[in-house]
Amino acid sequence: MFQEAFVTSEEFGQDLEHVEVLQKKFDEFQKDLQNHEDKVGTLHDLHFGKMGLNACV
Repeated sequence: MFQEAFVTSEEFGQDLEHVEVLQKKFDEFQKDLQNHEDKVGTLHDLHFGKMGLNACV
């Protein structure tokens, strides 16, 4: 849930310190996503395969 809230947030930061905190959170999120890339790919394939849609990659 936290990651979804983070990804959908439109918060841009109020000062340099806040921007740096947001950048660190984003970097951690990106690292987690890379660590689970195989699972994300499988879910992507299942979704678009069952829907019969062309995936935009």
